[in-house]
Amino acid sequence: MVDAEYAKGSRASQFRSVLPCLARIWHAQIFPGDFCMLALIRGEPDAVIRYFRQLVVGGLLLNILAANFRTPGVITGVFALALGAAGRSLVHWRTERGQWLQGGLFFLIFSAAHVFITIGVVRDILGNVAPPSAGVVIDFTTGTALLSANIRFLLRVVDSTA
Repeated sequence: MVDAEYAKGSRASQFRSVLPCLARIWHAQIFPGDFCMLALIRGEPDAVIRYFRQLVVGGLLLNILAANFRTPGVITGVFALALGAAGRSLVHWRTERGQWLQGGLFFLIFSAAHVFITIGVVRDILGNVAPPSAGVVIDFTTGTALLSANIRFLLRVVDSTA
């Protein structure tokens, strides 16, 4: 029945046959398995490691778009990329004993980057270089939440392998 309708070329039947295919692609390739944003925000190692590709690609795309269109989003992109990079590099955190040192190094690097970004944003606002806007506040808040997830992830890795 569906093939016969499809052969006729009706738009509704073509749309109905495309939707399940798109749904399968969306769930299988972009978010494999059970996607839980709370697990990612809590910094659970399994969630961070599972979604490292999405974090890296999303961070890169966000940085490119924010730079090209001169909009806020760079801070969020940087820390999404950092979370994805940490997730990929600490894949074997359960079996390799030396991963705690790498986790500690990432912690220092990402925390220092956040401190410098915070100083820069506050300095721009106080010096009237960039007036505060809702976009900057949302970008900074989202980037800080991603850093918080990254720190939770790194602390769990360091705590379990040290």
